[in-house]
Amino acid sequence: PLDAGWRTRLGEIMAEHLAGGGLILAAVHDPLPVPAAEMRISAEVAP
Repeated sequence: PLDAGWRTRLGEIMAEHLAGGGLILAAVHDPLPVPAAEMRISAEVAP
């Protein structure tokens, strides 16, 4: 986990990348520090 300062800095870096037309694919447990679309993937186990 990142502390608050680094979370803010990561958000700035991500925002710059996205503003330049970049794409970010992230698997995270905490919310990202930029606007994001969420996709949940799960699997059911058959009995």
